Amino acid sequence: MMPVWLLFLTIAGKLTALGKDVVFAGAFGAGPSADAYFVANQLPGIIWLAVYGTIVSVFAPLYIRRMANSADGASFANEAVRYYFYVAVVLTSICWFSADWMVWIAAPALNEPTHTLAVELTRIMVLGFALTGYVGVQSAIQQANTQFVPPLAVPVMNNIFAIAAIFLAWYWGNVTIAVIGAVAAYLVQAVIQRLQTLRFYKTEFKFRVSGTVIKRLSLLSAPIVFASVLDQLNIVVGTALASGFGTGAVAQFNYASRLALFIAGVFSWLVSYVFFPTLAGNAAKNDDLANAALLTRGLAIVLVATAPAAAGALAMRQEVVALIYQRGSFGVEDVAATASLFGLLGLGVVFVSTRELLNRVFFSYQRTVAPMLVGIAAVLANLGFSLWLLQQIGLAGIALGNALAAVVFFLGQLALLWRWKPQLLQRRLLGYAGAIIVAATITYGITIGLVSMLAADLHVFARLTMGGLILIGSYVPTLAILLLMIGITPRTALAELRGDAMQNDGY
Repeated sequence: MMPVWLLFLTIAGKLTALGKDVVFAGAFGAGPSADAYFVANQLPGIIWLAVYGTIVSVFAPLYIRRMANSADGASFANEAVRYYFYVAVVLTSICWFSADWMVWIAAPALNEPTHTLAVELTRIMVLGFALTGYVGVQSAIQQANTQFVPPLAVPVMNNIFAIAAIFLAWYWGNVTIAVIGAVAAYLVQAVIQRLQTLRFYKTEFKFRVSGTVIKRLSLLSAPIVFASVLDQLNIVVGTALASGFGTGAVAQFNYASRLALFIAGVFSWLVSYVFFPTLAGNAAKNDDLANAALLTRGLAIVLVATAPAAAGALAMRQEVVALIYQRGSFGVEDVAATASLFGLLGLGVVFVSTRELLNRVFFSYQRTVAPMLVGIAAVLANLGFSLWLLQQIGLAGIALGNALAAVVFFLGQLALLWRWKPQLLQRRLLGYAGAIIVAATITYGITIGLVSMLAADLHVFARLTMGGLILIGSYVPTLAILLLMIGITPRTALAELRGDAMQNDGY
């Protein structure tokens, strides 16, 4: 069973990250400063997030293979730190001098003052690339050594530091302070994590990175970088198209998108984080049977936790958005617009929640090209759907196009996995997925119907409370019945989710 403290720390990290958006919304609403802030986060964030993702997907599996020899593992860790530092310096330079062009690509319809502010914020943000890369290496080393708590605890402190910076930005009326605080938070995190990894390797004060390490990391990372950029471009497509709908549209789209990603990512990220070292270890031993069981368990945990949360949030999207964001500069009109976008983006939540774990299956076997191919298909689908739906239903079409792209990404992952290693997709996995999604869909309808009948005139918090009780009360028995219909008893399902030995229910 997954330790409770890991779940607690993950939720704390995600909640404090969401808290940054909540505080920011209250301070700056959906006005020009918010538009500039979110645009400045777009392309630089995507580029570096892609590189950061290779630390977990490429560096970590290679380090796991070399850490058996402590000297070899320490040498590789030091070379990786230098490698990612040099990459950060190059990317920082490129993004600094290309900031104006990058902002125009991300949001071509911004007015001149907002565009100028976004360029300024972009240049500040890219200064943190070296720090985030260093933090990524330290986190991967801790994860490889099964030290899961520190990498999960430090981001909580990072988010709290960033929230304090947003308060200062609000007090001084200058959004730039919030961005400076976000960069400074990574400096604090880097220092803390290095103190925690001292027992795993000592720092070598050198400048050289061997040609072998450069070649190995670069060749394996290239397709992952490309795939990650393509994946994240789905948000850029939405932001770029939203910029043509006037002041506030970019911020509203990003608030809705971040809320959807929050719901999709809590359990998905935790399961992927905890299971990845085992997946990589099994892959190194070519133990496909063990990884098939692990994948079934992991996806079942992700879906059984995410699907009802998504159903409830979508059923009560107006109340959810109001409770989270409506305060300060974020008014009633912003709530209505954001909730409308969230209602459509939320259709892709369940599919997005499976993405990280399925990607890490490919990364465990060092099949880094597969996610890239799926990413290309998803971006093209997003662009095509969004442009067509934009003509039909306006801004809402951008959100729906994004959700449909998430479905394309999910189906592409399954198709490639089935073609490459069908033995990893157990029949039992399909049973769990089908039952969970159908149960969530039924629960969604029940929640909407009963809340509108019983709680239409209640205060927003009372409606949310009643909706939550209805959700839980209908989801659990519905799922239990559906699982029994396909031959899986609740007792067996709980045992498998805990990681106990496989039970035989004749399924």
